Amino acid sequence: MKTYFLIILALFSISSCHGRNYQVDEACGKQISKALGHVNNFYFTKRVAYLDSALQILKGVENCSPKYTNIIFMDEVQVYFFKKDFTSALITLNKVPASVFPFPTFRDIYEYKIKAKEAETKGDTINQKKDFRAIILIYQRYIDENHQLFTNTLCQPECDKIDNTQVDFILTELYYYIVQVEGINDAISKIEKYQNDIKGNSSYFDELARSIKKNDAKAMGILLY
Repeated sequence: MKTYFLIILALFSISSCHGRNYQVDEACGKQISKALGHVNNFYFTKRVAYLDSALQILKGVENCSPKYTNIIFMDEVQVYFFKKDFTSALITLNKVPASVFPFPTFRDIYEYKIKAKEAETKGDTINQKKDFRAIILIYQRYIDENHQLFTNTLCQPECDKIDNTQVDFILTELYYYIVQVEGINDAISKIEKYQNDIKGNSSYFDELARSIKKNDAKAMGILLY
């Protein structure tokens, strides 16, 4: 179950910083956690007032600690996204170095997701799908460039060694966006082909296919959908 992965990811980022450096400003960390609590409340209630409160806190601690700067900016990106203030989300995203992401072009994925959501709010399905295709290409290129890593991970006999890994996350996102552009049947066909090509764990791929068929971004833990 990957529900609420976005909030969990943000909280994990903060705890990771605490672990790496015991001198991090505790007060700053508590304020960020408080802001994320408001974001979490919005996630359940959809009350925009929670987002306003979160943004006010985050803006107030932007300069509290260099170690937290990028985390704060990324949390602000999420808040602006939920508020549908896409211009501010993109401006804030550009303040974050590509080097802090799992891989540099992952920042581009965030950018395309923001632009796709903006297009959706305008009823512009052409540009929305154009942005979705850009996301698919970035993920597919990353998989191709890291073929051995993905093969080694996906061919393990135990599903629990695949689930909730970066490989699992990337595949889930990739096929989710393939569904949005090409439809469920094409996405399932591509999953089956990939599993056959690498002789991957059939139980994992069967579960991935079942998840894709439901096409539920929230349950799948899709970021910024």
